[in-house]
Amino acid sequence: MSNQIILLNHVPSEDHQTYNTDAIIPQDVDTTWLLYFRPQDAYRDFLAELANMASSKTPEKHTWRVYNGGLKYWFDLVGQAMPTKSLVTQYITHLRHQKEWGQGKRGLAVTTIGSKYLAPLRKYLQALAGQDIFTRVDGSPLTNQDRAFVMDAREQIRAAHAVKTPKPEVTTNRAALDVHGERLTMLQVQQLYDTCDVSTLAGLRDLALLYIGFNTGMRIAELRRITLAKIKQADTCYQIHVRRKRGNHDPISLDETGFRLITKWIERYNNSLPSDDPRCITADRPIWQSVQFNDAPFPIDYKGTGMQMFERGISAESIRAMLRKRASLVNTGTFTEFPKFSPHDMRRTVAAIARNSGMDLTDIQGILGHKSLATTGRYIGKPEKPERMLLKHNWTIPDIPTQPHQTELSEQALSEAV
Repeated sequence: MSNQIILLNHVPSEDHQTYNTDAIIPQDVDTTWLLYFRPQDAYRDFLAELANMASSKTPEKHTWRVYNGGLKYWFDLVGQAMPTKSLVTQYITHLRHQKEWGQGKRGLAVTTIGSKYLAPLRKYLQALAGQDIFTRVDGSPLTNQDRAFVMDAREQIRAAHAVKTPKPEVTTNRAALDVHGERLTMLQVQQLYDTCDVSTLAGLRDLALLYIGFNTGMRIAELRRITLAKIKQADTCYQIHVRRKRGNHDPISLDETGFRLITKWIERYNNSLPSDDPRCITADRPIWQSVQFNDAPFPIDYKGTGMQMFERGISAESIRAMLRKRASLVNTGTFTEFPKFSPHDMRRTVAAIARNSGMDLTDIQGILGHKSLATTGRYIGKPEKPERMLLKHNWTIPDIPTQPHQTELSEQALSEAV
């Protein structure tokens, strides 16, 4: 019996991808359930729910892309088999041990499985189990035997929906310390700043972008959403009002230096263009713009993905390329290379530097826009000092005298007891 992957014929074919992995079900599956249930309608309901999410109203559509990709992986893997508890359990096992990612690596983390694969699958299964079935798909009336089958199949789909995300092998109330990512030091951040030649357009832009990234901890998508109209002056600083993760619109504080760098960059960029040029950065246009290798703005008719480049601003990949370039220009003065870091590592760096300077965890949580303190702890990436976990108090405790014939515990005895 072949274990060839069966592509689900009712799933839209755009951006379809066949994954190089073994199927978890045989090819000759029982498709009786397709006489009653309409997976294509459930998939459309799934897409409609995604479209109503706040994140789907942004150009990036992060959640839409991740969820849709995760569900398509399920379709490619299981084909036309009816979703059951057993099938979903096998699917999770496949993801944990066989799913390929990176450079030949296999097996996904439990958190990745839950957020990128099981979350969209549950939405699809919920829509599938909730379908009203009054006739067969071909329009013929249901018999009593049909109704019994539909009832049983619906229960099996609901059981598949109820399968829980597996627990991680190791649990703790503290954030994991062996997390991926880099946390640069204050010196290393300064070294990056020093590579920027502010006499050039690209150098001034990169310095401003680096400074904002390392001072606000904004995500790459949030950085790209900044416009002049979204920067407001508060009592003691400036505030950036952009949409953050999961629809969060909490303002992001910006100091005077950051605002000055932004205005200097915009002035320099606009002065390189005619005053009536549509490429000029205006109140509602993204402030970060791409610059050519000759240090000039891109031509007015140059198009990016779907729109003119100056309308969408700098791309996420261009920001990543800029970070790689700046890291390569740093002269460490030693034989060691400058750490390779990503845009998200700027957030980790902000968390680590803020904590090292004594900032409270809840304040760092607010800067990064986290819902959970545990997540903030992972970004800091180092253990809390043990003395910080001691309760500070002003209680008076009397001295405890040593009784006659009582031997005091020495440090050596305590260490041996441990």
